[in-house]
Amino acid sequence: MAARGFTAPVRDETFRVNSPSSAKLFRVRKSFLGTSRMTIRADLARGILPVPEALVIEADEYLFTLAAVMSDAVILQEPLTCYVIHGGNLYAAAGSGASGLRRKQKVMAALATALKNALPTRRLAPDAVNCVVEIVQAENDQMRLSLDGGSPWETVRTERKIFEVLHADATGSQHFFRTLSMIPALLLPPRWFYAGRQWLGARSWYRNVRTGPLPIPRVNAAASSKEFKV
Repeated sequence: MAARGFTAPVRDETFRVNSPSSAKLFRVRKSFLGTSRMTIRADLARGILPVPEALVIEADEYLFTLAAVMSDAVILQEPLTCYVIHGGNLYAAAGSGASGLRRKQKVMAALATALKNALPTRRLAPDAVNCVVEIVQAENDQMRLSLDGGSPWETVRTERKIFEVLHADATGSQHFFRTLSMIPALLLPPRWFYAGRQWLGARSWYRNVRTGPLPIPRVNAAASSKEFKV
C-alpha cells in the first residue's frame, strides 16, 4: 500500500537562482520541483538539452536546476499532483540494497559533476554554483562513505554539511543531540557508523523518540531576500 501525505509550501513562491542567497532558498525548496511536479517551457527545456547520459535517474534535478538559473521558478501552494511511488520506481529502488545504493551513488556523483560544469556556463557566480552543488556532493559523499568507507573525519564533515544546509535553524536541544550523535562518527569507520545508524533507525522505540521528545528538525525555513518574491 502506498503511503499518503500532503506537502506544500505555505504560499506561492517565485525565485531565480542568481546569487548565493537565492541558491540557499533553492536547495531547501528543490523537493517541490521534481518529476511529475515539474513543468518547464519547451523553449527553455531545449536550451538546457542535452541531459548527460549518466543521469539514468536524477535527470529531472539537472533540468530543474538549470531551469531555475535561466528563468524564474514558481512553486505553487495549491497541490496539483498526487505522486505515487510504484514498485519499479528507479530512485526509490536504488536505495534498496548495496547494488541499488551503488547505482544511486554513481548517478549523484555524475550529477554533481554535471552541475559543476554546466552552471558556470549560465553565468552563475562561483559562490552560488558552490552553494547549489555542495549539497548534491554531500549526498554523494554520504552514500560513498557508507559503501566504500573512508576516514571518520570525512563522515563528520559530510554530516555537518547536510545538517547545516537542511537544519541550520534547528532548536538548541536538536543541535545538542546532533552533536552527541556525531561522537560515534568520530570513533567508528564510516561503514560501521552508517550501518549502525540504519540499524537504529529501524528500531520502533527510536522512531518513537524522534517523533516525540527529540523530533527530527524541520527543513530550514526560507530566509527573506530580495531574490524572493511572492
